[in-house]
Amino acid sequence: MRLELKERYKGHIHRQYQQAKTPYQYLIDDPRVSEKIKVQLKKIYDNLNPAKLHRSIEAKLKLLAKIYQAKHQKVSEMCEEKNDATVTFSFDPTTAFRLPTLLT
Repeated sequence: MRLELKERYKGHIHRQYQQAKTPYQYLIDDPRVSEKIKVQLKKIYDNLNPAKLHRSIEAKLKLLAKIYQAKHQKVSEMCEEKNDATVTFSFDPTTAFRLPTLLT
């Protein structure tokens, strides 16, 4: 919502807002936007399907999860092969501890 009017009355500020609109509606109502652009925007807007967009986003997220799991599995397999996944600690202050090297 955009602020239309702001008045001070007896120490109080009263604000009046325009009717809420989407960014698409603001563009369509703007006289500075050419008719050619408005026609293109209307064509895109009419073809939008929220359910289809949601399914597309979910499918892409599942693909990203699969890629992440495959990559994570390869790194853990590499650690198991090298047997570097353990960290040894010692109470002797002269002995340092060794952190695992994952990708060397």
